[in-house]
Amino acid sequence: MASWLSTKKIDWALVVILVVAFIFRFLYLGMKPPHFDEGINGWFVDQLISNGYYSYDPTNYHGPFHFYVLWVFKFFFGRNLWALRLSASCFGLAGIYLITELKPYVGKMTAYGAALFCSVSPGIVFYTRYAIHESELFFFSLLGIIGFLRYGTVKDKTSLWLIGLGVTGMVITKETFVVHLACFVIAWFCLKIVESVFKSSEPVKYVHPKFTEPDVLIVISVCLFLFIAFYSGFFLHFRGVADFFRSFQAWIGTAQKGNGHQKPPWYWVDLFQRYELVATIGLVASLRLFFPSSRGLRLIGIYGVGVLLAYSLVSYKTPWCVLNIVWPFYLVVAGIIAEVGARNRSYWAGAMAAFVVLSIPGAAKSVDLNFHKYEDESEPYVYVQTFSDIMRVHEKLMHIVEKDPSKYSMSIKLFMDSNWPIPWLFGDFTKAVYYGAPNGVDPSADLILIDEKYKTLIESRLLGTYFTLTFRLRSAQERVVAYFEEKLFKDEFPADFPKFIPKPLEPVVPGAGLLAEYFQNSTWTGLPLFKKMLPLPNFNMTDNQRPLPAPFGILFSGEIYVPESGSRVFYLSSDDGSDLYIDGKQVIENLGAHPDQMRSGLIDLKKGWHPILIHYNDFGGGMVLRLWWNNASGFQEDINPKYFRFRSPEGRG
Repeated sequence: MASWLSTKKIDWALVVILVVAFIFRFLYLGMKPPHFDEGINGWFVDQLISNGYYSYDPTNYHGPFHFYVLWVFKFFFGRNLWALRLSASCFGLAGIYLITELKPYVGKMTAYGAALFCSVSPGIVFYTRYAIHESELFFFSLLGIIGFLRYGTVKDKTSLWLIGLGVTGMVITKETFVVHLACFVIAWFCLKIVESVFKSSEPVKYVHPKFTEPDVLIVISVCLFLFIAFYSGFFLHFRGVADFFRSFQAWIGTAQKGNGHQKPPWYWVDLFQRYELVATIGLVASLRLFFPSSRGLRLIGIYGVGVLLAYSLVSYKTPWCVLNIVWPFYLVVAGIIAEVGARNRSYWAGAMAAFVVLSIPGAAKSVDLNFHKYEDESEPYVYVQTFSDIMRVHEKLMHIVEKDPSKYSMSIKLFMDSNWPIPWLFGDFTKAVYYGAPNGVDPSADLILIDEKYKTLIESRLLGTYFTLTFRLRSAQERVVAYFEEKLFKDEFPADFPKFIPKPLEPVVPGAGLLAEYFQNSTWTGLPLFKKMLPLPNFNMTDNQRPLPAPFGILFSGEIYVPESGSRVFYLSSDDGSDLYIDGKQVIENLGAHPDQMRSGLIDLKKGWHPILIHYNDFGGGMVLRLWWNNASGFQEDINPKYFRFRSPEGRG
C-alpha cells in the first residue's frame, strides 16, 4: 500500500519529458565525428591541463567555465569524444528540467508542453550534443529568468541566488550574455508598456522582501568571487580578468564584419521554417501576447522576439546560437494550447493531443538529423562539420597503438591550411607536428596528411612506400591525402590497396641538358640526395614548391655551346645565392642569402662546347634561378636549350 502511494506521487508527465530528452541527448553521443569547434575546445582543455589553468584570451571571447567543465569530465571519463560532449548534454538536459520549473509563472501545462517541444527540437537536440558553450548559456539564462520571476512573486533568498548564479554563469560562459541580458531588461520595460494598455491575466501584487541587505552582499560577493576565480585561472592568471573587459571591442568588430560567417538578417527565420515548425508558429503567435495573458509568458515571449531581432541584426551568425533563440517561442505556442485546454475537460484532452501531434515533426526531424544526416552538408545545421573519414584514419592509428603503446611516439606530419579537429583527435601522439604549407620541411613520417594541392610537391620528396587514402575533412575544404608508411600499417590495409611508390631516378643521358645534383646543405658537400636532368638552369618556385628543406644546394654541370667566337655577357639572377663557372673560370659571383637579384659577367669564348658549372643555394622563401646572355648582335636573350648538354662532370670550379 505504501509503495502504491509513493508511486502515485510521481510526476509521470515530468518523468516522460525528461526520459525523452535524455534519450535524444545521450543516445549514441559519440557517433558523430568531432566538430571543428569541438576540436579547438578539446585542445584548450589540453592547454589548461598543461598550464595548470585556463589562460583567457580576449580574442577568443568565450568564457572559461566551459573548459573547466570539460576538464572535470575528462578527468573522470578520459579522453574520448563521448566524454567531451557529456557536459553539453547534461546541461542541455538540465535546461529542459528548468523549463518545467517555469510552471509557477506560466502554468504547468505551458511549462511541460514547452519542455516537450524543446526535448525533441532539431536545433536544441543537435547542439546539446556538441561540446560547445551554448548548452551552458541555455541553462544559466533559464536559471536567471526563473530567479527573476521568483523574485517578482516571492522575493526570498533563493530568488537572489538564482538570479546571481544565473547571470554569473552566463558571464563566465560566453560573451553573448550581453545580448541576452540587454534583451531581458528591454523586455521588462516593454512589458510595463504593454501592461499599461493590455493588463496581464494576474494582478500585480506587492511582495515584502524576505531577505536582508547582508543576504544581498553575500550573493554579490560569491558571484564576484566566482567571476574573478574563473577569469583569473583560479588566481594564477589575473590578467584574464582585465582581458574580459578588453574582449568586447574585438567581439563587436567581429559581430559587425562577420569574419566569414556573415549571414543575411532573415537567416534565423529561414532556419525556423526549415527545422522548427512549432517555433515558427510561436513567432507568428507572439502577437497573442498583446491580449490578456500570463505576465511570465508575456515577458519571456517579448524577450524571445528581442533576442531574435538582436541576433538578426548581427552580421556574424553561426547556427548553434539557435539553441538560445528558439526556446521562448515554444513557450508561446505551449501557452496558447494550454489556454485552450483549460476551458473544459474535452478541450484538455485535445490540448494533450496537440502537444503530442506538434512534437512529432520535430522528433522525426531530430532523429533524421542527429542519427542519420549529422554530416550531410546540405543541412544548414550541419555547419563546418567534420566528415567520418578522418575517424577511419584515427581508428588505424588506435589499432597500431593497441598492439604496441610505444607507437604513440610514431612520427606524424600534417601539411594542411586548416586541420581542426585533428590536433585534438591526435592529442595523445607525442610526435605529431602541424605545418601549413610544406615550406621546405622534410615530409617523411610514419603518417602524413596533406591538402591535395601539395600532392605533387610532397611526393617529389618522399623516398619510401606509403598506402594512400584520399578523403575530405569537412565541408568547404579541399580533399586531404593521407600517407601511411607501408611497413608500419601493413596489417591495416589489403595488399592491393592504393600505394605511393617513389619513382627511381632517371638515368643520366648525354646530350639531355644539364645534370642537376641536389644536396641537403648549402655548400654542395658530400653525396647528393638525388640527381635529375634539366633542360635549362632556370626555375621560379614559390615557398610551397621547395624540393628540399632549406638550406639546400643544387649543382648544375655539363657543357654550353657558343655559336660564334667573341666576348659574351652572361646574366645570372637568383634568390638566394648562385655563381657561374665556364671553362673553370668564375664568370659571375652572386652567392649569399638575398632576395632575387641579378649579376652579370663578361668572358671571351671560342665557338664550340665549353664546360659549365652553376652553384645555387637556398635559405628559405622563394626560389629563383635564371641564366641568359647577349647574342651576337649584343641583345639580351634566353639561351636555347639545344645549347646545353651533359657529357661528364669535368670542369667543376
